[in-house]
This record gives sequence, C-alpha cells and structure tokens, in this order.
Amino acid sequence: MQPAATRSSDFDILTHLNLEYIRSVEESDVHWFDTHLAPDFMNSNPDGSLVDRQGFLNQIARAAGYPTSRRMM
Repeated sequence: MQPAATRSSDFDILTHLNLEYIRSVEESDVHWFDTHLAPDFMNSNPDGSLVDRQGFLNQIARAAGYPTSRRMM
C-alpha cells in the first residue's frame, strides 16, 4: 500500500491532467494535446468511430478554425 502522501500526490496530478484535458478541448488547444498525448493515443468519437492521435489533433484544430490540410505539430 502506498503512503497517503503519494496517493494524494497521484490524485492531484490526475485531477490537474483531467482539468487541463477538459480546458484544452473547450479552448481547442492543439499544442497542449500534442505535448501530452502518447504516440499510440486513440480517441473514440460519440458515434463509436475511432481516430488515431493525428486524427484527434485534426479534430481539435478544426474546432479552433485551423486548416487541417497540413500536419499539426
């Protein structure tokens, strides 16, 4: 069993990451996602379809009004 301080620290880290994820969706912050998503990230859309990391970054960019014809980085 982990010490309470470690569990609290882990919880704080996860809470912060979750809040930043939500903020980044709301603000279409492609840079935050590009920095934090794993190379093998997959996202499930509301319709059940799956998109890979680049597809997800493109979706976030489209929500911000950025062109997606070139690779986002």
